[in-house]
Amino acid sequence: MFLPLFAFSVSVMFLKVIMQILCFFLAISFGYVSAEVCGDSLFFRPNGTYDTNRQVVLSTLASEVSSREGFYNISVGEGPERIYVIGMCVPEYYTGEIPGNETEFNRIWEDFMRRMIAAASSSTHGSPARMHYAASMTPLTGFLNMYALMQCIPGISSGDCEKCLLENVRTQQQCCSKNIGGSVRRPVCFSRSDTSPFYGAFDNITPSPPPQKLQSMPPPGDLSSSTDKDGKRISKRNKMLILVLVLTVVTVVLLALGFVFCKRRKSYKPMKLETDDDITNSQPLQYDLKTIETSTDNFSDNNKLGEGGFGVVYKGTFSNGTEIAVKRLSIYSRQGLQEFKNEVIVMAKLHHNNLVQLLGYCMEGEEKILVYEFLSNKSLDLFLFDTMKQLQLDWTKRYNIIEQIARGILYLHRDSRLKIIHRDLKASNILLDANMNPKIADFGLAKIFAMEQTRAETSKIAGTLGYMPPEYLSHGQFSMESDVYSFGVLVLEIISGKMSSSFYQIDDTDCNLGTYAWKLWGKGLALELVNPSLVENAQIEQVTRCIHVALLCVQADPSKRPKLFEIISMLTTSKISQSVPSEPGFCLHSRS
Repeated sequence: MFLPLFAFSVSVMFLKVIMQILCFFLAISFGYVSAEVCGDSLFFRPNGTYDTNRQVVLSTLASEVSSREGFYNISVGEGPERIYVIGMCVPEYYTGEIPGNETEFNRIWEDFMRRMIAAASSSTHGSPARMHYAASMTPLTGFLNMYALMQCIPGISSGDCEKCLLENVRTQQQCCSKNIGGSVRRPVCFSRSDTSPFYGAFDNITPSPPPQKLQSMPPPGDLSSSTDKDGKRISKRNKMLILVLVLTVVTVVLLALGFVFCKRRKSYKPMKLETDDDITNSQPLQYDLKTIETSTDNFSDNNKLGEGGFGVVYKGTFSNGTEIAVKRLSIYSRQGLQEFKNEVIVMAKLHHNNLVQLLGYCMEGEEKILVYEFLSNKSLDLFLFDTMKQLQLDWTKRYNIIEQIARGILYLHRDSRLKIIHRDLKASNILLDANMNPKIADFGLAKIFAMEQTRAETSKIAGTLGYMPPEYLSHGQFSMESDVYSFGVLVLEIISGKMSSSFYQIDDTDCNLGTYAWKLWGKGLALELVNPSLVENAQIEQVTRCIHVALLCVQADPSKRPKLFEIISMLTTSKISQSVPSEPGFCLHSRS
């Protein structure tokens, strides 16, 4: 009776061992980053799905890269028609003709390359375009300089960046040693050298001194001190590839057998942030309490910007004149230590024009403090729900706020290095800069999803009534569709100037803004939702389109809600889904 169970256990154990061996060899085989030459066995059909996806991505790539601090990655399409693109700018890039001169100074060039590799691989701070980036020049003669630029994509480790750039230098030595300069491009790194400046990358750079004693570059063999010849190295590589292929075939067979006996699915779980080391390893600065107290005049009431269940927000000014917003959590705050750490770690990895920038934090004794960039117009709710201030938001500004919030959420869901579900999108968590551009704030409830994860559950319901979707309130389920629902409510508030949670006061049957708007839409009276201050200058077609999009977002069934990239497409073009919005989520009465 126990034989099948024993056989199953042995099979699973054997499968695990084989997978570990395979991963080991794959790690070895991919230890070196190298460019691959695409074969000619696969083609795409002109004007087909793949070609359409490619044209869509390339048509906006330049603008998307420039608007995202010089780095942008995206994938469009499904299955074999899916296209992946990474775009990266050289800082201070400008287009123009690149001149060149013919001179050969190999020894200086080799030492210069060595120093450039060290500088680029060790540079891990700044905007995405400046991470793993170095540009410098060194004098060759009294009238001639050597210029070099090296860059790796963000997210790559310093070690892998160094290996990739070293391979670039060796490739240039092997193929083009008699040329003055050259460039080598690989999937994750780029290098170029020349005797004339290029890309405008050297405008503010002073020459580095020439080396006192020059050493030649290591031979173009293994990255270790191996002295194998090229032929021998190629032979080893071929053997390794054959071994990997054999192991892959064996693994596929074992996986097929394993699935016959085992149908359990391993669910993905959000990352857990448990230790203090998580925060100290993040990018934001850790400020001491004395610095924060000085900047806020010891948390003076005169500097108070606002107050909520989490604590108080103060305006502060550093000694260099930089204005900051200081979020001081109260001891009794609903945002505990775990939420505090979560916000620091999440915000440290996010960089987007429509996300508020976290500058640093402070943890001393009972004090938990977050330091943000200062935004002079505070939060969106102060304008939307104030009869006088809402007059400052004409339709053009409101439409821009809607579109930019959508782009910020899309970055969280798809374009950032992490897959983030915000879970607390609302008007008071949208901050406005001096030009009324929105920035999403307050990531205390945010959850990090694995890349293939689509939803999660929790027994601890947290958020704001009126913005929470029905599946979250009823079952604790949250997903990207949860943020879409909250966004839909927010759009309706921006258009109407009314709070969703207050709508039960108008009519017992219209217990929230979504229900009220949906009924008006069904009667053909959607424009009655529009705030009276917008009637004269609003573009009717745009307003109607935004209401339609919002109603699609607040549908009770999460599967019917559009994706963020679809929302942005509908907001920015005249094309919109012909779907009729179904009824929004159920009502929660707050009356006794």
